[in-house]
Amino acid sequence: MERPDPASPPGVSSIAGAIALGVIGLVVLVPSGLCTGFFFLTPIIQALEHPNQSNFTLSGIALVVGGPFVVGGFSMLWYGVKGLIAYSRNRR
Repeated sequence: MERPDPASPPGVSSIAGAIALGVIGLVVLVPSGLCTGFFFLTPIIQALEHPNQSNFTLSGIALVVGGPFVVGGFSMLWYGVKGLIAYSRNRR
């Protein structure tokens, strides 16, 4: 059984993997963040304009449905950037 190289950083071990993870994270984060933000803020703005007709259920639905995609996209982007930083530090 092969043991991993002790000099390699934990997690993403190649530059291609780190870049791919960051790009996929951006592709997931940007559209889902924009959509979730729009559907979260629209009922709040409507409630400020028309206090008697406020309906906050759409805000909750937007966070429940879109929230996991925003968190997942952000975490992929975070680990991609973290992998790039670790790769550049080990390369020196």
